[in-house]
Amino acid sequence: MAALLVAGSLAGCQGSEPAPAPLPSASEPSGTAASSAGSANPAPEPGADLVTVTSSPPADPATARVFDDYVRFWQRDMLALRSNDLRGSGVLAFLFPPQLQETATYLAGQRRAGRHTEGTIGIAPGVASVQGRSATVTDCLDQSRTFDMDRSGRRTRPKPPHLPLTVSLQRGADDRWKVSDLGRRDGSC
Repeated sequence: MAALLVAGSLAGCQGSEPAPAPLPSASEPSGTAASSAGSANPAPEPGADLVTVTSSPPADPATARVFDDYVRFWQRDMLALRSNDLRGSGVLAFLFPPQLQETATYLAGQRRAGRHTEGTIGIAPGVASVQGRSATVTDCLDQSRTFDMDRSGRRTRPKPPHLPLTVSLQRGADDRWKVSDLGRRDGSC
């Protein structure tokens, strides 16, 4: 069962310690207007403080773009999970069907139930393949520092702390890599 079951699984164990800062190269845009040429301190990506990246970007520019957009997806996804706001979080720019519909459905359910996600995640992406306008990323999602909160402020729904993932991405008309399927893979991480 792929999809936003993974995002639903983001409700993790009871940890609340702050996460280390993300790797600078993963949070800096590659070739976008958001990068400040000549600026000593470019503005961090929205949601960068919610995602810790523990793997290094690939050296190949085409593969690095997949990596960077995948990191941005999780940053915006965490903003969406905190606010249950699909549009305001910016995650729409990093979603492709069928994951787009699954994310929208999940967030609407969370909003109706009065739940949202708090905490930070860790990711360790590796770009497994890039073929034309399709790419695959393998990852180990560390959600041990996340939890869901209900309307009364209580933590709910503990989830497995680590999820091995195989993620499909599609290159959109805007040349951005977008998540089309979050798949849980066998094994552990």
